[in-house]
Amino acid sequence: RRIMIKHIKTIAFTVALLMIFGVFSACGKQNGGNIDSGNVSAGDLAIDDNFACTITVDGGGQWANFNTTSSMEETDSNPYPYNTLETLAKEYMALHKNVKIELLTSSYNGARDQILPMLSTKTAPDILFQVPTTLAEDCNKKYYAALDEYLKLPNPYSAEGEKGSEKWIDVYPEGEYKPTVDGHYYFAAMDRSAIGIIYNKTFFTQHNIAIPTTYSEFLQTIEKIHTTDTGKTPYMANGGNMWLDITIEAAVFYGMKDELDVITKDGKIDAHEIVAAYENGKIDPNGDRYKEYMRLIQKKTKYSPNPQTAVLKNEFMLENVVMGEADGNTISYLMNNVDDFEVGVFPYPIIDKASSSYVVEGTGTRRGSSGLTSAWFITNHAFSSSSAEENRKKVNACADFLMFLTAKKNNDRMINDKKVSIPLSGNGYGKNDCLKSLVEVYNEDMADENMYDWAFFNPSGTLTKAYYDVFYIAYHNFVYGNTSKADKGNTTAFAQSMINGLDQASLKLKKLNKWS
Repeated sequence: RRIMIKHIKTIAFTVALLMIFGVFSACGKQNGGNIDSGNVSAGDLAIDDNFACTITVDGGGQWANFNTTSSMEETDSNPYPYNTLETLAKEYMALHKNVKIELLTSSYNGARDQILPMLSTKTAPDILFQVPTTLAEDCNKKYYAALDEYLKLPNPYSAEGEKGSEKWIDVYPEGEYKPTVDGHYYFAAMDRSAIGIIYNKTFFTQHNIAIPTTYSEFLQTIEKIHTTDTGKTPYMANGGNMWLDITIEAAVFYGMKDELDVITKDGKIDAHEIVAAYENGKIDPNGDRYKEYMRLIQKKTKYSPNPQTAVLKNEFMLENVVMGEADGNTISYLMNNVDDFEVGVFPYPIIDKASSSYVVEGTGTRRGSSGLTSAWFITNHAFSSSSAEENRKKVNACADFLMFLTAKKNNDRMINDKKVSIPLSGNGYGKNDCLKSLVEVYNEDMADENMYDWAFFNPSGTLTKAYYDVFYIAYHNFVYGNTSKADKGNTTAFAQSMINGLDQASLKLKKLNKWS
Protein backbone atom coordinates (compact mmCIF):
# COMPACT_ATOMS: atom_id res chain seq x y z
CA ARG A 1 0.00 0.00 0.00
CA ARG A 2 1.36 3.39 -0.91
CA ILE A 3 1.80 5.68 2.06
CA MET A 4 -0.69 8.52 1.91
CA ILE A 5 1.14 11.83 1.90
CA LYS A 6 -0.74 14.82 3.21
CA HIS A 7 -0.36 17.14 0.28
CA ILE A 8 -1.88 14.59 -2.12
CA LYS A 9 -4.56 13.29 0.19
CA THR A 10 -7.63 15.41 -0.31
CA ILE A 11 -8.02 18.97 -1.46
CA ALA A 12 -10.67 19.26 1.20
CA PHE A 13 -8.05 19.29 3.88
CA THR A 14 -4.71 19.81 2.31
CA VAL A 15 -3.16 22.99 3.13
CA ALA A 16 -1.10 24.22 5.65
CA LEU A 17 -4.08 25.61 6.88
CA LEU A 18 -3.89 22.27 8.17
CA MET A 19 -1.13 23.22 10.33
CA ILE A 20 -2.62 26.00 12.28
CA PHE A 21 -3.65 24.62 15.60
CA GLY A 22 -4.66 27.69 17.55
CA VAL A 23 -8.07 27.86 15.97
CA PHE A 24 -9.72 24.57 16.92
CA SER A 25 -12.93 25.19 18.76
CA ALA A 26 -15.35 22.73 20.27
CA CYS A 27 -17.40 23.99 23.16
CA GLY A 28 -18.57 22.72 26.49
CA LYS A 29 -18.41 24.35 29.90
CA GLN A 30 -16.15 22.74 32.47
CA ASN A 31 -18.82 21.39 34.74
CA GLY A 32 -17.17 18.05 35.43
CA GLY A 33 -19.00 14.88 34.54
CA ASN A 34 -21.07 16.40 31.76
CA ILE A 35 -20.64 13.45 29.45
CA ASP A 36 -22.32 15.06 26.46
CA SER A 37 -19.85 17.93 26.31
CA GLY A 38 -16.77 15.75 26.54
CA ASN A 39 -15.83 17.03 29.98
CA VAL A 40 -15.52 13.67 31.65
CA SER A 41 -12.40 14.49 33.59
CA ALA A 42 -14.08 14.96 36.96
CA GLY A 43 -12.52 12.80 39.68
CA ASP A 44 -9.39 10.68 39.35
CA LEU A 45 -7.68 11.29 36.00
CA ALA A 46 -5.21 8.42 36.21
CA ILE A 47 -5.58 5.27 34.14
CA ASP A 48 -7.34 2.45 35.99
CA ASP A 49 -5.38 -0.69 35.16
CA ASN A 50 -8.28 -2.82 36.37
CA PHE A 51 -10.56 -1.30 33.73
CA ALA A 52 -10.61 -3.29 30.49
CA CYS A 53 -11.12 -1.34 27.28
CA THR A 54 -10.26 -1.25 23.61
CA ILE A 55 -8.96 1.99 22.12
CA THR A 56 -9.27 2.39 18.36
CA VAL A 57 -6.68 4.72 16.81
CA ASP A 58 -6.94 6.41 13.41
CA GLY A 59 -3.15 6.80 13.03
CA GLY A 60 -3.22 9.73 10.62
CA GLY A 61 -0.67 12.51 10.40
CA GLN A 62 -0.12 15.84 8.74
CA TRP A 63 2.66 14.85 6.35
CA ALA A 64 2.36 11.08 6.30
CA ASN A 65 0.30 8.56 8.21
CA PHE A 66 1.61 6.45 11.07
CA ASN A 67 -0.36 3.36 10.14
CA THR A 68 1.74 0.25 9.54
CA THR A 69 2.70 -0.12 5.89
CA SER A 70 1.97 -3.37 4.07
CA SER A 71 5.69 -3.99 3.66
CA MET A 72 8.84 -2.96 5.46
CA GLU A 73 10.75 -2.94 2.19
CA GLU A 74 11.60 0.52 0.85
CA THR A 75 10.45 0.96 -2.74
CA ASP A 76 9.35 3.81 -5.01
CA SER A 77 5.73 3.07 -4.14
CA ASN A 78 6.58 2.57 -0.45
CA PRO A 79 9.25 5.21 0.26
CA TYR A 80 8.73 5.20 4.03
CA PRO A 81 8.18 1.65 5.34
CA TYR A 82 6.92 1.98 8.87
CA ASN A 83 5.62 0.04 11.87
CA THR A 84 6.86 2.12 14.82
CA LEU A 85 3.42 3.21 16.07
CA GLU A 86 2.35 -0.43 16.11
CA THR A 87 5.51 -1.31 18.04
CA LEU A 88 4.87 1.47 20.56
CA ALA A 89 1.27 0.31 20.96
CA LYS A 90 2.51 -3.19 21.82
CA GLU A 91 4.92 -1.74 24.37
CA TYR A 92 2.07 0.27 25.89
CA MET A 93 -0.19 -2.79 26.10
CA ALA A 94 2.61 -4.68 27.86
CA LEU A 95 2.46 -1.99 30.55
CA HIS A 96 -1.34 -1.99 30.73
CA LYS A 97 -2.61 -5.54 30.32
CA ASN A 98 -6.29 -4.59 30.26
CA VAL A 99 -5.96 -2.03 27.48
CA LYS A 100 -6.10 -3.14 23.88
CA ILE A 101 -4.91 -0.69 21.21
CA GLU A 102 -6.40 -1.29 17.77
CA LEU A 103 -4.73 0.66 14.96
CA LEU A 104 -6.66 1.22 11.77
CA THR A 105 -4.96 -0.11 8.65
CA SER A 106 -5.36 3.32 7.07
CA SER A 107 -6.32 6.77 8.26
CA TYR A 108 -9.35 8.84 7.33
CA ASN A 109 -6.79 11.58 6.62
CA GLY A 110 -8.90 14.29 8.19
CA ALA A 111 -11.47 13.94 5.38
CA ARG A 112 -14.36 15.97 6.71
CA ASP A 113 -17.02 14.31 4.56
CA GLN A 114 -16.17 10.97 6.17
CA ILE A 115 -15.41 12.16 9.68
CA LEU A 116 -18.46 14.33 10.39
CA PRO A 117 -21.05 11.55 9.95
CA MET A 118 -19.08 9.37 12.38
CA LEU A 119 -18.75 12.14 14.94
CA SER A 120 -22.47 12.85 14.63
CA THR A 121 -23.29 9.21 15.41
CA LYS A 122 -20.45 8.66 17.93
CA THR A 123 -18.87 5.97 15.76
CA ALA A 124 -15.49 7.54 14.99
CA PRO A 125 -12.24 5.93 16.20
CA ASP A 126 -11.59 6.73 19.86
CA ILE A 127 -8.45 8.65 18.90
CA LEU A 128 -8.78 10.49 15.63
CA PHE A 129 -6.39 12.52 13.50
CA GLN A 130 -8.19 15.69 12.48
CA VAL A 131 -7.01 18.94 10.96
CA PRO A 132 -8.05 21.61 13.46
CA THR A 133 -8.08 24.57 11.12
CA THR A 134 -11.78 25.03 10.45
CA LEU A 135 -13.27 23.47 13.56
CA ALA A 136 -14.45 26.74 15.05
CA GLU A 137 -17.69 25.88 13.29
CA ASP A 138 -17.98 22.61 15.24
CA CYS A 139 -18.41 24.39 18.53
CA ASN A 140 -21.30 23.08 20.66
CA LYS A 141 -21.40 19.77 18.79
CA LYS A 142 -19.77 17.81 21.61
CA TYR A 143 -17.42 15.83 19.40
CA TYR A 144 -14.24 15.79 21.50
CA ALA A 145 -13.10 15.33 25.07
CA ALA A 146 -11.51 18.40 26.65
CA LEU A 147 -7.90 17.79 27.72
CA ASP A 148 -7.45 20.82 29.98
CA GLU A 149 -7.10 18.94 33.27
CA TYR A 150 -4.90 16.20 31.80
CA LEU A 151 -2.46 18.73 30.36
CA LYS A 152 -1.87 20.09 33.88
CA LEU A 153 -0.73 16.67 35.11
CA PRO A 154 2.82 15.27 34.99
CA ASN A 155 3.35 12.96 32.05
CA PRO A 156 4.18 9.67 33.80
CA TYR A 157 6.21 8.51 30.79
CA SER A 158 8.52 11.54 30.70
CA ALA A 159 11.86 11.08 32.43
CA GLU A 160 12.60 13.28 35.42
CA GLY A 161 13.72 16.71 34.28
CA GLU A 162 12.34 16.28 30.77
CA LYS A 163 9.71 18.58 29.38
CA GLY A 164 6.39 17.10 30.34
CA SER A 165 7.62 15.60 33.59
CA GLU A 166 5.99 18.39 35.61
CA LYS A 167 3.08 19.22 33.30
CA TRP A 168 2.14 17.30 30.18
CA ILE A 169 1.55 20.55 28.27
CA ASP A 170 5.25 21.39 28.63
CA VAL A 171 6.13 18.93 25.84
CA TYR A 172 4.90 21.70 23.54
CA PRO A 173 6.97 24.87 23.00
CA GLU A 174 5.85 27.69 25.26
CA GLY A 175 3.37 29.95 23.56
CA GLU A 176 2.87 27.62 20.60
CA TYR A 177 0.03 25.46 21.87
CA LYS A 178 -2.84 27.81 22.55
CA PRO A 179 -6.38 27.08 23.75
CA THR A 180 -9.20 27.29 21.27
CA VAL A 181 -11.62 30.19 20.96
CA ASP A 182 -13.67 28.79 23.85
CA GLY A 183 -10.60 28.69 26.10
CA HIS A 184 -10.10 24.91 26.16
CA TYR A 185 -7.69 22.33 24.72
CA TYR A 186 -8.91 19.39 22.65
CA PHE A 187 -5.99 17.66 20.98
CA ALA A 188 -2.50 16.29 21.46
CA ALA A 189 -0.14 17.24 18.63
CA MET A 190 2.22 14.44 17.64
CA ASP A 191 4.93 16.37 15.80
CA ARG A 192 6.16 19.65 14.35
CA SER A 193 6.19 20.39 10.65
CA ALA A 194 9.21 21.21 8.55
CA ILE A 195 8.70 23.84 5.87
CA GLY A 196 11.24 25.38 3.52
CA ILE A 197 12.38 26.06 -0.03
CA ILE A 198 13.99 23.11 -1.77
CA TYR A 199 16.53 24.21 -4.38
CA ASN A 200 18.96 22.94 -6.99
CA LYS A 201 22.19 23.62 -5.15
CA THR A 202 24.31 22.71 -8.15
CA PHE A 203 22.55 25.33 -10.30
CA PHE A 204 23.02 27.95 -7.58
CA THR A 205 26.74 27.15 -7.33
CA GLN A 206 27.35 27.08 -11.08
CA HIS A 207 25.73 30.48 -11.56
CA ASN A 208 27.01 32.11 -8.38
CA ILE A 209 23.53 32.63 -6.93
CA ALA A 210 23.30 33.40 -3.21
CA ILE A 211 20.60 31.96 -0.98
CA PRO A 212 17.98 34.67 -0.40
CA THR A 213 17.08 35.47 3.18
CA THR A 214 14.46 38.17 2.56
CA TYR A 215 11.48 38.29 0.24
CA SER A 216 12.93 41.14 -1.81
CA GLU A 217 16.07 39.02 -2.32
CA PHE A 218 13.88 36.01 -3.15
CA LEU A 219 12.12 37.95 -5.91
CA GLN A 220 15.49 39.10 -7.25
CA THR A 221 16.67 35.49 -7.23
CA ILE A 222 13.64 34.44 -9.26
CA GLU A 223 14.50 37.06 -11.89
CA LYS A 224 18.19 36.10 -11.92
CA ILE A 225 17.36 32.44 -12.50
CA HIS A 226 14.99 33.40 -15.31
CA THR A 227 17.61 35.59 -16.94
CA THR A 228 20.27 32.88 -16.58
CA ASP A 229 18.15 30.13 -18.14
CA THR A 230 14.74 30.98 -19.58
CA GLY A 231 14.08 27.27 -20.08
CA LYS A 232 13.84 26.67 -16.36
CA THR A 233 11.10 27.59 -13.90
CA PRO A 234 12.75 29.67 -11.15
CA TYR A 235 10.15 28.86 -8.48
CA MET A 236 7.11 26.61 -8.13
CA ALA A 237 4.54 26.05 -5.41
CA ASN A 238 3.72 22.55 -4.17
CA GLY A 239 0.34 21.14 -5.15
CA GLY A 240 -2.54 23.33 -4.07
CA ASN A 241 -0.77 24.42 -0.92
CA MET A 242 -0.36 28.10 -0.14
CA TRP A 243 2.26 27.96 2.59
CA LEU A 244 4.50 30.88 1.69
CA ASP A 245 1.38 32.90 0.93
CA ILE A 246 0.25 32.46 4.53
CA THR A 247 3.47 34.06 5.78
CA ILE A 248 2.95 36.92 3.31
CA GLU A 249 -0.61 37.46 4.57
CA ALA A 250 0.60 37.41 8.17
CA ALA A 251 3.38 39.92 7.46
CA VAL A 252 1.09 42.33 5.64
CA PHE A 253 -1.42 42.34 8.51
CA TYR A 254 1.03 42.17 11.44
CA GLY A 255 1.07 45.96 11.65
CA MET A 256 -2.59 45.74 12.70
CA LYS A 257 -1.85 43.42 15.62
CA ASP A 258 -3.06 45.82 18.29
CA GLU A 259 -6.27 46.47 16.36
CA LEU A 260 -7.03 42.82 15.66
CA ASP A 261 -5.78 40.83 18.68
CA VAL A 262 -8.31 42.33 21.09
CA ILE A 263 -10.42 39.45 22.42
CA THR A 264 -8.07 36.62 23.35
CA LYS A 265 -4.91 38.75 23.18
CA ASP A 266 -2.55 35.85 22.65
CA GLY A 267 -0.46 37.03 19.72
CA LYS A 268 -2.59 35.31 17.10
CA ILE A 269 -5.83 36.39 15.44
CA ASP A 270 -8.43 33.71 16.11
CA ALA A 271 -11.80 33.12 14.46
CA HIS A 272 -13.70 35.37 16.86
CA GLU A 273 -11.27 38.22 16.32
CA ILE A 274 -11.37 37.81 12.54
CA VAL A 275 -15.16 37.91 12.49
CA ALA A 276 -15.23 40.98 14.75
CA ALA A 277 -12.60 42.79 12.67
CA TYR A 278 -14.40 42.00 9.43
CA GLU A 279 -17.73 43.24 10.72
CA ASN A 280 -16.08 46.40 12.07
CA GLY A 281 -14.54 47.09 8.66
CA LYS A 282 -10.95 46.61 9.84
CA ILE A 283 -10.49 43.68 7.46
CA ASP A 284 -11.52 44.57 3.92
CA PRO A 285 -10.73 42.32 0.91
CA ASN A 286 -11.03 45.46 -1.25
CA GLY A 287 -8.66 47.36 1.02
CA ASP A 288 -5.04 48.30 0.46
CA ARG A 289 -3.55 45.54 2.61
CA TYR A 290 -5.27 42.76 0.69
CA LYS A 291 -4.29 44.42 -2.58
CA GLU A 292 -0.70 44.38 -1.32
CA TYR A 293 -1.02 40.69 -0.42
CA MET A 294 -2.26 39.98 -3.95
CA ARG A 295 0.61 41.95 -5.47
CA LEU A 296 3.21 40.03 -3.48
CA ILE A 297 1.87 36.59 -4.36
CA GLN A 298 1.73 37.56 -8.04
CA LYS A 299 5.41 38.51 -7.89
CA LYS A 300 6.57 35.07 -6.80
CA THR A 301 4.31 33.13 -9.15
CA LYS A 302 5.27 35.19 -12.23
CA TYR A 303 6.89 32.22 -14.01
CA SER A 304 5.34 29.36 -12.03
CA PRO A 305 3.35 26.62 -13.74
CA ASN A 306 0.05 25.65 -12.18
CA PRO A 307 1.03 23.33 -9.29
CA GLN A 308 -2.32 21.57 -9.57
CA THR A 309 -1.41 20.25 -13.01
CA ALA A 310 2.38 20.02 -12.70
CA VAL A 311 3.96 17.97 -9.89
CA LEU A 312 6.80 19.68 -8.05
CA LYS A 313 8.68 16.48 -7.23
CA ASN A 314 8.72 15.40 -10.87
CA GLU A 315 9.57 18.82 -12.27
CA PHE A 316 12.36 19.31 -9.75
CA MET A 317 13.92 15.90 -10.38
CA LEU A 318 13.82 16.58 -14.12
CA GLU A 319 15.68 19.86 -13.43
CA ASN A 320 12.85 21.90 -14.89
CA VAL A 321 12.33 23.73 -11.59
CA VAL A 322 15.13 25.37 -9.61
CA MET A 323 13.27 26.27 -6.37
CA GLY A 324 10.05 24.96 -4.84
CA GLU A 325 8.04 25.19 -1.65
CA ALA A 326 8.33 21.96 0.27
CA ASP A 327 7.16 20.20 3.40
CA GLY A 328 9.29 17.71 5.30
CA ASN A 329 8.01 14.83 3.22
CA THR A 330 9.03 16.47 -0.06
CA ILE A 331 12.35 17.68 1.36
CA SER A 332 13.25 14.24 2.69
CA TYR A 333 12.25 12.49 -0.52
CA LEU A 334 14.14 14.79 -2.88
CA MET A 335 17.28 15.08 -0.77
CA ASN A 336 17.48 11.31 -0.49
CA ASN A 337 16.50 10.37 -4.04
CA VAL A 338 18.06 12.93 -6.40
CA ASP A 339 21.42 11.71 -7.73
CA ASP A 340 22.06 13.89 -10.78
CA PHE A 341 22.60 17.14 -8.90
CA GLU A 342 23.03 18.40 -5.35
CA VAL A 343 19.88 19.40 -3.48
CA GLY A 344 19.66 21.95 -0.69
CA VAL A 345 17.00 23.53 1.47
CA PHE A 346 16.66 26.98 3.01
CA PRO A 347 13.95 28.54 5.19
CA TYR A 348 11.23 30.73 3.83
CA PRO A 349 12.51 34.26 3.24
CA ILE A 350 11.50 36.91 5.74
CA ILE A 351 8.96 39.30 4.28
CA ASP A 352 10.93 42.53 4.58
CA LYS A 353 10.28 46.25 4.47
CA ALA A 354 12.02 46.46 1.10
CA SER A 355 9.38 44.21 -0.42
CA SER A 356 6.38 45.88 1.23
CA SER A 357 5.81 49.13 3.07
CA TYR A 358 3.20 47.36 5.23
CA VAL A 359 5.83 45.18 6.91
CA VAL A 360 6.84 46.13 10.44
CA GLU A 361 10.60 46.68 10.36
CA GLY A 362 12.64 44.06 12.20
CA THR A 363 9.82 41.51 12.51
CA GLY A 364 8.93 38.36 10.61
CA THR A 365 7.18 35.03 10.75
CA ARG A 366 9.02 32.13 12.34
CA ARG A 367 10.87 30.10 9.74
CA GLY A 368 11.72 26.43 9.37
CA SER A 369 8.44 25.10 10.69
CA SER A 370 4.78 25.99 10.64
CA GLY A 371 4.53 24.68 14.19
CA LEU A 372 2.65 21.81 15.79
CA THR A 373 0.95 19.29 13.53
CA SER A 374 -0.74 15.88 13.48
CA ALA A 375 -3.49 16.71 15.98
CA TRP A 376 -5.02 13.67 17.67
CA PHE A 377 -8.41 14.08 19.37
CA ILE A 378 -10.28 11.84 21.80
CA THR A 379 -13.69 11.52 20.16
CA ASN A 380 -17.16 11.13 21.60
CA HIS A 381 -17.02 7.41 20.83
CA ALA A 382 -14.75 7.13 23.86
CA PHE A 383 -17.45 8.60 26.10
CA SER A 384 -20.58 7.21 24.45
CA SER A 385 -21.44 4.72 27.19
CA SER A 386 -24.53 5.19 29.35
CA SER A 387 -22.20 4.93 32.36
CA ALA A 388 -20.46 8.15 33.36
CA GLU A 389 -17.86 6.12 35.28
CA GLU A 390 -17.01 4.01 32.25
CA ASN A 391 -16.74 7.12 30.12
CA ARG A 392 -14.33 8.72 32.59
CA LYS A 393 -12.13 5.62 32.70
CA LYS A 394 -12.12 5.21 28.93
CA VAL A 395 -11.13 8.83 28.35
CA ASN A 396 -8.46 8.51 31.05
CA ALA A 397 -7.02 5.53 29.19
CA CYS A 398 -7.04 7.41 25.88
CA ALA A 399 -5.34 10.42 27.46
CA ASP A 400 -2.76 8.14 29.05
CA PHE A 401 -1.91 6.59 25.68
CA LEU A 402 -1.48 10.07 24.20
CA MET A 403 0.86 10.93 27.08
CA PHE A 404 2.84 7.79 26.29
CA LEU A 405 3.21 8.75 22.63
CA THR A 406 4.25 12.34 23.36
CA ALA A 407 6.92 11.47 25.96
CA LYS A 408 10.32 12.23 24.45
CA LYS A 409 11.78 8.73 24.17
CA ASN A 410 8.63 7.43 22.47
CA ASN A 411 7.82 10.48 20.37
CA ASP A 412 11.36 10.67 19.02
CA ARG A 413 11.02 7.10 17.77
CA MET A 414 7.50 7.52 16.42
CA ILE A 415 8.35 10.65 14.41
CA ASN A 416 11.98 10.12 13.46
CA ASP A 417 11.33 6.65 12.05
CA LYS A 418 8.87 8.24 9.62
CA LYS A 419 11.55 10.73 8.48
CA VAL A 420 9.17 13.43 7.25
CA SER A 421 8.62 15.73 10.23
CA ILE A 422 10.19 16.86 13.48
CA PRO A 423 9.50 15.25 16.88
CA LEU A 424 8.18 17.41 19.68
CA SER A 425 11.62 17.50 21.30
CA GLY A 426 13.20 18.85 18.11
CA ASN A 427 15.61 15.91 18.27
CA GLY A 428 15.38 14.88 14.63
CA TYR A 429 19.05 14.63 13.82
CA GLY A 430 20.48 11.36 12.61
CA LYS A 431 17.42 10.15 10.76
CA ASN A 432 16.24 13.55 9.60
CA ASP A 433 19.55 15.29 8.91
CA CYS A 434 18.04 16.97 5.88
CA LEU A 435 15.71 18.88 8.21
CA LYS A 436 18.46 19.94 10.60
CA SER A 437 18.97 23.46 9.24
CA LEU A 438 15.22 24.13 9.41
CA VAL A 439 15.02 22.95 13.02
CA GLU A 440 17.91 25.20 13.97
CA VAL A 441 16.47 28.35 12.42
CA TYR A 442 13.07 27.57 13.90
CA ASN A 443 14.55 27.31 17.39
CA GLU A 444 16.38 30.60 16.85
CA ASP A 445 13.18 32.31 15.77
CA MET A 446 11.24 30.88 18.71
CA ALA A 447 13.70 32.62 21.01
CA ASP A 448 13.32 35.94 19.16
CA GLU A 449 10.41 38.05 20.42
CA ASN A 450 10.29 39.89 17.10
CA MET A 451 9.44 36.69 15.21
CA TYR A 452 5.78 35.73 15.35
CA ASP A 453 3.52 32.82 14.55
CA TRP A 454 3.64 31.57 10.97
CA ALA A 455 -0.13 31.90 10.73
CA PHE A 456 -0.56 34.99 12.88
CA PHE A 457 -3.38 36.06 10.57
CA ASN A 458 -4.92 33.42 8.31
CA PRO A 459 -8.71 33.59 7.83
CA SER A 460 -8.81 30.74 5.31
CA GLY A 461 -7.26 28.40 7.85
CA THR A 462 -9.17 29.71 10.84
CA LEU A 463 -12.81 30.12 9.89
CA THR A 464 -15.12 27.56 8.28
CA LYS A 465 -14.54 24.76 5.83
CA ALA A 466 -16.82 26.57 3.39
CA TYR A 467 -14.70 29.71 3.58
CA TYR A 468 -11.54 27.72 3.01
CA ASP A 469 -13.07 26.20 -0.12
CA VAL A 470 -14.18 29.61 -1.42
CA PHE A 471 -10.76 31.14 -0.77
CA TYR A 472 -8.90 28.15 -2.24
CA ILE A 473 -10.79 28.32 -5.53
CA ALA A 474 -10.61 32.11 -5.73
CA TYR A 475 -6.88 32.12 -4.98
CA HIS A 476 -6.06 29.64 -7.74
CA ASN A 477 -8.29 31.49 -10.17
CA PHE A 478 -6.47 34.72 -9.33
CA VAL A 479 -2.96 33.27 -9.58
CA TYR A 480 -3.36 30.67 -12.33
CA GLY A 481 -6.74 31.31 -13.97
CA ASN A 482 -7.92 27.81 -13.09
CA THR A 483 -11.57 28.07 -14.05
CA SER A 484 -11.46 31.28 -16.03
CA LYS A 485 -8.51 32.98 -17.69
CA ALA A 486 -10.34 36.25 -17.17
CA ASP A 487 -9.97 35.80 -13.40
CA LYS A 488 -6.18 35.56 -13.56
CA GLY A 489 -4.84 38.70 -11.91
CA ASN A 490 -8.36 40.01 -11.34
CA THR A 491 -8.15 41.55 -7.88
CA THR A 492 -11.81 42.60 -7.96
CA ALA A 493 -13.05 39.05 -8.55
CA PHE A 494 -10.72 37.66 -5.86
CA ALA A 495 -11.87 40.26 -3.35
CA GLN A 496 -15.55 39.65 -4.09
CA SER A 497 -15.15 35.93 -3.56
CA MET A 498 -13.54 36.61 -0.18
CA ILE A 499 -16.35 39.00 0.76
CA ASN A 500 -19.01 36.44 -0.15
CA GLY A 501 -17.21 33.77 1.87
CA LEU A 502 -16.55 36.02 4.85
CA ASP A 503 -20.20 37.08 4.98
CA GLN A 504 -21.33 33.46 5.18
CA ALA A 505 -18.59 32.39 7.61
CA SER A 506 -19.27 35.30 9.96
CA LEU A 507 -22.98 34.61 10.03
CA LYS A 508 -22.45 30.92 10.72
CA LEU A 509 -19.83 31.31 13.44
CA LYS A 510 -21.72 34.07 15.23
CA LYS A 511 -24.79 31.88 15.40
CA LEU A 512 -22.92 28.73 16.49
CA ASN A 513 -20.79 30.46 19.10
CA LYS A 514 -23.36 33.06 20.19
CA TRP A 515 -20.95 35.88 19.43
CA SER A 516 -22.57 39.31 19.53
